[in-house]
Amino acid sequence: MTQHLLRYLAITVAAAGFAAAATAQTFTINGKVYMKTPEGRMVEVPAGKAPATAAAPATSYPRSSGELEQHQGKRYALVIGNTAYDPPIEQLINPKKDSRDMCAALKRLGFEVSCHENLKTRRDLVDRVDAFAEKLRRGARENAVGLFYYAGHGVQTGGVNYLLPTAAVVKRDRDLEYETMSLNYVMTALGDAKNPFNMVILDACRNNPVPGVRTRSVDGRSGGGLSNVKGPVGTFIAFATAEGDVSYDGPMNGNGIFTKHILLNLEKPGLKLEDVFKRVTQGVTDETMNMERGPQVPWTSASFRGEFCFVSCRDTAVDDYIAKLRIEKEAEVERLQLERDLIVKEKRVMELELSKRDQAASAELVRLRNEKAALEADKRKLESTMAAVRSTPQPQPAKASLSREEQAQVDQLRKEMAQLKQERGDAEQKARLELTKLQAEKAKMESEKTQMEAEMKLQQEKLKNARDETRQEEGKKKVFVPPSF
Repeated sequence: MTQHLLRYLAITVAAAGFAAAATAQTFTINGKVYMKTPEGRMVEVPAGKAPATAAAPATSYPRSSGELEQHQGKRYALVIGNTAYDPPIEQLINPKKDSRDMCAALKRLGFEVSCHENLKTRRDLVDRVDAFAEKLRRGARENAVGLFYYAGHGVQTGGVNYLLPTAAVVKRDRDLEYETMSLNYVMTALGDAKNPFNMVILDACRNNPVPGVRTRSVDGRSGGGLSNVKGPVGTFIAFATAEGDVSYDGPMNGNGIFTKHILLNLEKPGLKLEDVFKRVTQGVTDETMNMERGPQVPWTSASFRGEFCFVSCRDTAVDDYIAKLRIEKEAEVERLQLERDLIVKEKRVMELELSKRDQAASAELVRLRNEKAALEADKRKLESTMAAVRSTPQPQPAKASLSREEQAQVDQLRKEMAQLKQERGDAEQKARLELTKLQAEKAKMESEKTQMEAEMKLQQEKLKNARDETRQEEGKKKVFVPPSF
C-alpha cells in the first residue's frame, strides 16, 4: 500500500510540473534569462528572480555529427527609422513605429541595440554604421552577431541601392553618391568587421521618392524598388519585396506590412532564421494577395554557415511532448502493477470464498477485501491524474521539428507503452481465465453441495417415513386383543 501511494504521489508531482512548464517558458540568451508571457512577448527576468522552471536543468540531447553549429555570440543591432523627410521627398507613415517596435523586440531578445530616428545627412548614417561595425569588429573573437535594420526611403539606380537621410538634397543621379549612403557601404563595413554572422533587413522598397532620379537596373530596365545585392560571406539579407518591385505602406500609426510580420514571428521559440522569414513571406504575400499591384513577396539572400535562432533553436514543444509521453508511460507501468495486484487479490478472494467455512479464512477474506478496496481507490486517483495530464493543452510538434534522436525517443516511448498495454491485456486475459476456472470450480462445488443436500434431504425423508412406519406398527401391537374361545 505504502509503495503504491508513493508512486501515485510521484506521478502527481510530475504531472503538476508538466502543467507549470506549459505556462512559464524560459530561455537563456547571452547568459540572461528571459520568460515568455501569455501574450507571446519575451521579458527579461531580473537576477535571482527566475521561476523554478527556469532553474531546472534542460534535457540534454547529444549533438549529431551532421548538426549545424549555432551562432550564439553577443548580439548587436543598429536600427534606423527615417520618416520626416524634407520636401520634395515624400514623408513616410510607418518607419517611426517600425523602428521603435523593432528596437523593443530586439532588446527583449538580448541584443545591445542602437536605435536612431530621422538621421538627416549622409554623415549621420555613415557614422552610425561605422560605430556599429567597430562594435562587431571588437566582438569578432567572441563570435559577435550583428543585425542592421533600416526602415525609410531607398532608391536604386544602375543596380546600386542607396538609403536616404531625411535632409538629402537629390536633384539628379550623381547627387546620390554624396547625399545618401549606398547599401554597398553597409556591406563593406560588415565585411571589414570580420565577425562570423550578420543580418541586414531592409524595409525600404517603396516607389522612387526622388523625381530627378531615374530608377533603373544594371541592364538599363526602369522600375521601382531596390535591386539585389551581394553581401560578404556570413550575411543574411532580407528585402521587403522582390528585386525591382515596390512594397505597400501599412496603416496610419501602424507598422509597415513587412515589419509587422517580422514582429509577429521574431520571438517565437524553436524557429531558425530561415523559418522566421518563410513565415514572414507567407504572411505578407497572403495579406497583399488581392491588392492593386498584386502580392508583395519578400525576398531573401544569404551565404552563411551554421544556423541562428532569435529565441531558441530548440522547439520547447518537443521537450514538453516527450515529457508528457514519459509521464504517461510511468503511469501506465503503475496502473499495470495495480491491476496485477488487484488480480492477485481477486484470485485470493475467490479461493477464500470457496473455503470460507473456516474461521481463519473468513478473517483473511475481510483483510483482502479491504486491501482490494484501497488498491481500487489508488487506481481511480491515478486515472484521474492521467486524465488531467491528457487534458492539458499541448500541441503536437510538427514532425519536421523533431531531430532524428528526438524522433527515436518518441518512437521508443510509444513502443514501450504499447508493450505495457499488451502485457496488461495478456495479464487481464490470464486473470479472466483463472477467475473463470475458479468460478467453474465454485459452481461445481455448489452443485455438488446442492446435490448432497438434496440426497441428505431425501435420506432424512426416508428415515422419517421409516420411523413413522415403525411407530404405526408399534401402535398396532399395543392395541391387539387376542380372540376368546
